[in-house]
Amino acid sequence: ELISEDAREDVRSQLNFSGALSFRDGQSGLYACNFQEKNSGVNHNPTFVWRKSWFCFGNEIICLGSDIANNDASNPTATTLLQGKLATPSTPLTLDGAAITAFPHDSTANGGSPHRLLDAFGTGYLVQPGSNVRITRSTQSAANETGTGSPTTGDFATAWLDHGTAPAGASYEYAVFPATDATAMAAAAIQHGSGTTKPYEIIQRDTGAHVV
Repeated sequence: ELISEDAREDVRSQLNFSGALSFRDGQSGLYACNFQEKNSGVNHNPTFVWRKSWFCFGNEIICLGSDIANNDASNPTATTLLQGKLATPSTPLTLDGAAITAFPHDSTANGGSPHRLLDAFGTGYLVQPGSNVRITRSTQSAANETGTGSPTTGDFATAWLDHGTAPAGASYEYAVFPATDATAMAAAAIQHGSGTTKPYEIIQRDTGAHVV
């Protein structure tokens, strides 16, 4: 049964800039979006704004965010990196080369240093300094779309960038590596950690444009 539009809590933008393109080499592309939340009711905040872009080059996706802001002083603003179901509670999530198998688990990796993550599906994440990385491993429950009936539950690993409450001009930079492994992620961390070997350069990341 479809839920009518007026009964849903869709998040929509007041702005109309969003688009993507691919290059003819079959290996490169980009997507960008300029967002301001539409005031659709009490659960929507029109002060919530951000600019985000994704640049796809070969085997990695460069993810940039800037101008993240809102006036919500009660709830932290987050950029989700991953949320994946665990085959078993001990299925590891790897942070900086060390497997996390504890369950439940809740920790924060300090944003003063870069961090690399490898999830249970072989997807890697290389986060540059600037944002704390929050990691949880827990049992999650959710009601179905009607909000009635028995909730579904599952064990999940989740990681996100924590921008804090009421951010003003927050930003981030991270890279995603599909179908990778621990050895490749360790090598990527070394490559991306040096200005002479990093495979891309951020030319601009502000209200005017995101350019790499």
